Amino acid sequence: MSEQKIKKDILLKAIDERYKSIHIIRERVQTVSIWILGFLISGSAWIYQSEINFYPVEFLAIFFAIICIWISLWRFYFRDLELGFNSQRKVAAKIEKLLGFYSEGYFLEGNEVLYPKDWESSGKRNGKGNFIRNNYILIAVGFALLVVSILTHTSCCNAKIDNMPLSKSTKSIIILNSEK
Repeated sequence: MSEQKIKKDILLKAIDERYKSIHIIRERVQTVSIWILGFLISGSAWIYQSEINFYPVEFLAIFFAIICIWISLWRFYFRDLELGFNSQRKVAAKIEKLLGFYSEGYFLEGNEVLYPKDWESSGKRNGKGNFIRNNYILIAVGFALLVVSILTHTSCCNAKIDNMPLSKSTKSIIILNSEK
């Protein structure tokens, strides 16, 4: 067996491992994000539909706890997964380059390349992948929904409807919804 063939076999095995790792990390981020989002939306809906009423001090304590949980998830759990994810993608892109996936005419005729050139910067800051960032945004929206639902059930925010500068029809809708 030639030295080139051995190197190519090693690269193929290495890229297979990188792809498996990328898929595992991606699945883990997605699964955890969906669970967190489910809990946040369920909690928000439960609070919104309940007759529970928080005092401002309770709201501040819950808000502080939510911020601490969000920062902990982001800094310690998701950040670690993101670093691993990007490292795996960088290595995979290097191996793909060595295997000729980005070389013109290597696999396809003419000037065509097998993989788009943008994929070569995968895992780097200038890479176009936003999978983990989009999960951060979804979870942030879930936390925002929870904060809003708690805020709407905080005693300082429940002003009397009669004192609000709203039209009569809007006030009647609010009153009808609050009686449910």
